[in-house]
Amino acid sequence: MKATLGQKIRELRIRKGLTQSDLSAGLVTPSMISQIESDKANPSHSLLSSIAEKLDTPIEYFLTDTETQMEKVSVYRIARALMANKDYEKAVPMLLDLEENPSPHVSSIDVAYDIAECHMNVGEFAKATERFESVLDSAMARNDVGISLLVLNQLGEISFQEKNYPIAIHYWKKAHEMIKKGQTAELYLHAKIVKNLGSVYYKLGEYGEALTYYREADGLLDGSNQFKQIGDIYLQLGFTYREMGEFEKAAEYSQYALSIFESLNHMKLTIDVKAKYGIVSGETGNLEEASRVLATCMEDYREIGCLYEIGQLHSDLARLLIQDKQYEQALKHCEDALTYFAEENSDRAHVYRMNGQIEQARGNLEQAIDSLKRAVVVYQDQQSFGELVKSYSILGDIYKEKGDFKEAMECLENMNAAMEENLRERKIVI
Repeated sequence: MKATLGQKIRELRIRKGLTQSDLSAGLVTPSMISQIESDKANPSHSLLSSIAEKLDTPIEYFLTDTETQMEKVSVYRIARALMANKDYEKAVPMLLDLEENPSPHVSSIDVAYDIAECHMNVGEFAKATERFESVLDSAMARNDVGISLLVLNQLGEISFQEKNYPIAIHYWKKAHEMIKKGQTAELYLHAKIVKNLGSVYYKLGEYGEALTYYREADGLLDGSNQFKQIGDIYLQLGFTYREMGEFEKAAEYSQYALSIFESLNHMKLTIDVKAKYGIVSGETGNLEEASRVLATCMEDYREIGCLYEIGQLHSDLARLLIQDKQYEQALKHCEDALTYFAEENSDRAHVYRMNGQIEQARGNLEQAIDSLKRAVVVYQDQQSFGELVKSYSILGDIYKEKGDFKEAMECLENMNAAMEENLRERKIVI
């Protein structure tokens, strides 16, 4: 069996009589070296190069077979990004390939779960059910409660969508009973399972049962910051009381729901202001303060369900890090940002363009060209001529750097055409 990257580093370190502290000195923390050696973390190319130098070993020794594994990690991240973008049909072949050719750095049960989720989201319920049940068997055998509860909830969702309410109740009650028996569950998922039980009984016209579960879900979230979920529960309570003819209570809970949703809008405005402060801090040179403030804003947005805004902040942080030439961190924020933006969204094109700038700075010109071309496609579709001008300018510079002057000239011509369209759009050219 081939040694992993971590095993190779550990073996050489011990052979040279170095401690983890010795190897980490001037590079990273000893705990990071420990994580790398146990294959829980993957070093960047620059860090791996420094480690190789300290161990007096060519970096190629470590890259043997490691590149393949890193490629698989990259493929998994791309597949997950496609799923976040609701492009499930494109994600499935990539996930199936990972399933057939597993990697120690990618959880096989996570891949199987993601394949099932893709089938579910494109309406292939039979395939999804079969897959989820297989994942459930594996999770139960491993005593993985977290995955088991997630799968049971999804199986209930499928049955609910198929209007097979008794089966939906079966799955959700099974999950509910596991939690009641002492199995730990993440609060949001716990409350969602209970709320789902309320919803299915509401559909069946059993309003007393529905109320019981809605109230339980409300009690679980009492004092939490899951405001959107609480608002949804209050709205469902309003519907249920209305069906029962208790119109005063229906109005009361509907008003609670309205107040929460209005408060969420006010909270978002507060976070927006804080985020602007963070961006300004970064633009004036205080990148540490900017990173701290924007990370806090991301968590705040997550709590109120504003996921698109999280993507925007990842994009803003990437831009600030590029200006500071922190390319590795910038690239990570670009990857994170893409998981929040739809394919046709211009924000996605901005991220592609930043990816191109990062790869250009790192000397990866082919990757830079590929990213810029992706940005150009989106900007052309949206007729964002101003952004096209900037993109063609960067792309032309990359082609010149590569020595491909024919393509560089074509970019210049496209840039001039986009500039004319931009001026015409702004009524500067008649």
